[in-house]
Amino acid sequence: MQSNVATHGMAVTPHHLASQSALAVLREGGSAIEAMVAAAATVAVVYPHMNGLGGRRFLADRAAGR
Repeated sequence: MQSNVATHGMAVTPHHLASQSALAVLREGGSAIEAMVAAAATVAVVYPHMNGLGGRRFLADRAAGR
């Protein structure tokens, strides 16, 4: 397992584009909350099935008829 250390900010998301959008916000002087919103908005586009109530779990339960 590799450990990463950042001295000025870090963004970890399930998709590289979401991480890049969060880092862009941080580089422009935005807050961690603003970076989180940018990352969440990007995840909504690149992984729509993982967004919303419960993410994938909600979709899986819905598909199973629960």
